[in-house]
Amino acid sequence: AVSFIGNSLGGLIVRYAIGKLSAVGFFDSVRPMNLVTFASPHLGAWKPPDNLVQQLFNSIVPYTLSRTGGQLVYADNFIDDLP
Repeated sequence: AVSFIGNSLGGLIVRYAIGKLSAVGFFDSVRPMNLVTFASPHLGAWKPPDNLVQQLFNSIVPYTLSRTGGQLVYADNFIDDLP
């Protein structure tokens, strides 16, 4: 059995690694036990861009950090601007 623990961005990296391990059949022979993440931005850390630097961050990160980068800049969708 194997467990995974990640903090902050490490939680996203662990989640990504689990997907990769699953894709190659790792869990066919090893039983996954736990996934524990602390302070990981699973719903993203996107901020409405106020300046050019933030615009660049939001547009470049999904490409430079692969799937994890894309998840980092996810934005919640609100109905009538209410959470």
